[in-house]
Amino acid sequence: DLRDLILAHGNMLDPDHIKKCNKAEKDFWMNAQGLDLAPSEKKLNFDCGGQQWVYEVCFPVGTYGMPNEKSMSFMEELLKEIESNNVPAPAPIEQRWTSGSKSPLSPASVITGKDYCESSYEANNALFSWVGVIMYLPSEDLDPTGYRRDFITESFKDQYCKLVRKVGSKYGLMCHWA
Repeated sequence: DLRDLILAHGNMLDPDHIKKCNKAEKDFWMNAQGLDLAPSEKKLNFDCGGQQWVYEVCFPVGTYGMPNEKSMSFMEELLKEIESNNVPAPAPIEQRWTSGSKSPLSPASVITGKDYCESSYEANNALFSWVGVIMYLPSEDLDPTGYRRDFITESFKDQYCKLVRKVGSKYGLMCHWA
C-alpha cells in the first residue's frame, strides 16, 4: 500500500521517480531484516504489492549438470538496455529457474516434435530461466478517470515489453503474460 502511494504521487513513468522509489523500498527491506521462524504456510506468502502488469519470458539455459551463461548474460544486457533507454523499471525484476516441462503448451516445453526423446539427458535435465518485469498501476481511487492507468499500460507494452523481446531475441525466449 505504501509503495502504491509513493509511486502514484509522482510520475510513474519518470525513471528518476522510479529509482527513488526503488531505493526507498530497498532501504525498507534492508532495515527490516532479521530472523523470524514460523511454519512455511505463514512465511511463504507474498503480497505482490498492488495492481500491476507483469510480463514474463522463459528461455533454455542448458541443463542442471551443465548450465550455460545465458541467464546472467540476458540479465546484464537487459539492465544495460533499461539504463541506456531510460526505461522506468520498478523493482523487482524477478528471475527464477525451473526444469523443463513435458507439456507442449508450456513456454519451458522440452518436446520438440519427432526429435523428442523422453529418456534423453537433455530433456530430463533441461534448465530454463524465467524473467519477469513489472509496471505498477495507480489504484482506481488515485486515478478515477483511468487516464494514467491507460497511459502506463501502453507505455509498458510499447517500451518495456518490446525492450525485453529485443534483448531476448538471440536467447530463444518464449513470452507470456503472467
